Amino acid sequence: MKKALIIEKAAHIAAITKKMLEDLGFTGVVVDNEADVLPVCKKEQPELVVMCYSVCQDDSAVFIPKMKKICHPQIIFCSSNTAPDKIQEALDVGVDEYIMKPFDHDILQSKIAMVGLL
Repeated sequence: MKKALIIEKAAHIAAITKKMLEDLGFTGVVVDNEADVLPVCKKEQPELVVMCYSVCQDDSAVFIPKMKKICHPQIIFCSSNTAPDKIQEALDVGVDEYIMKPFDHDILQSKIAMVGLL
């Protein structure tokens, strides 16, 4: 079974995302703060990271490449920010796909398929 790391502060959103991922055949691990992300990535080695923008208070241009180097996941960035420059900024630092919040099962499934994990 593939592993997914859910990086989300809101417990209810993390729980819903975890359930959607489990329905798609992933084992989900939830992290709700930036300090735990890199150690959990190193330990769990997830194939997929579904990451909320608000958890990463550090500079994304530094944080995301560190995560990619540690565990080489496909990263789907989730945010309610729809500004094209913010989306491009995330893609430029190594995010593989971008989802606008709120999202549903079908949107998550299509984005996971787009990164080649379904």
